[in-house]
Amino acid sequence: MIKAIGNKQKKFHSLNELISALKNEQSTKYHDILHSMEIPKSAFEIFCSWSESTYTRNCIFESERFELILICWQSNQKTPIHDHGGEECWVKVIDGEFKETVYKSNEVSEVNGVNEVNEGNGVNSVNGVNEVNGVNEVNEVNEVHEVNEVSEVNG
Repeated sequence: MIKAIGNKQKKFHSLNELISALKNEQSTKYHDILHSMEIPKSAFEIFCSWSESTYTRNCIFESERFELILICWQSNQKTPIHDHGGEECWVKVIDGEFKETVYKSNEVSEVNGVNEVNEGNGVNSVNGVNEVNGVNEVNEVNEVHEVNEVSEVNG
């Protein structure tokens, strides 16, 4: 259980504290936990790996309940258009900025296992730019989106 001190939410200052909190709470509390992170950027450096051609997914911790993944981006890299197969997802920005574009599900089809935008605009909304310490939650079962790095942060 997340313990409040007075009117303040408990802060998490290390990856071990974060992982422990995620292990011991229900997913309904994950958004609050991520907002309560005060982990220095340097704590993530050991997990960083970079690629010139695509973003990288670097596993920090994995269990049956959740995965804690560090995504590293070069400037202007982006994910393919995708969904999360009914799974929930939270994103905490450690450094830089990213933009999420959500597509109308009727404008996206799967071809050979790859999501493809059909003719027409297909853009339902752009959730805006998420900056350092921002938390974004993807919990719509059928949400199809694309995420791209928009800052000048590099590895």
